[in-house]
Amino acid sequence: GCFEWYSLNEDLVVIEPLEDTDCSSSVDCWTSARVRAVGAFAGRRSAFVVAHDKDTGTELRCEVFVDEIKTLAIWHQTLKLYVGSTAVLQIRGYDEEHNTFSSLEGLRFKWNLNSVGSTAKRAEALPLSFVSLRNSSHKVSAMRLEQEDAGFESDWKPVEGIYVGKAQASAELLTPEGAA
Repeated sequence: GCFEWYSLNEDLVVIEPLEDTDCSSSVDCWTSARVRAVGAFAGRRSAFVVAHDKDTGTELRCEVFVDEIKTLAIWHQTLKLYVGSTAVLQIRGYDEEHNTFSSLEGLRFKWNLNSVGSTAKRAEALPLSFVSLRNSSHKVSAMRLEQEDAGFESDWKPVEGIYVGKAQASAELLTPEGAA
């Protein structure tokens, strides 16, 4: 159904409706929404997000936790990538208790690739190459595409195998000052 969305603590999280083609019945009604953390707080905090279906009266509640990122790691589906194939590298964030953040979407990163081992001595290009999100065959959110179009790298980075060899990817979280 179509839901009216709201946060019970708008100082911590706000609701941003996602474009919806299924819900034409009301301007304030959506099947999905993005929950975005706002403000800077020290320590872990929580807020409730509510989705209310006006037609049935059904109300769904979800507790959302906002916390500081303590560590970052690059996650990937596979350790081996065939020449000509693509994969998406994804940065995951963890809090102090090693809980995984559901998304780092919207944060800006600087990605790097380096050859390792015997391939580091080759005069050729790296065995992996970055591919733009827009040119990849992977499904990517509109926010990540907008970020890339603005000249920034996101928490997702597609790579393509160029030749046989080993490479190491790294990424750095950019502060708002360093990202401008």
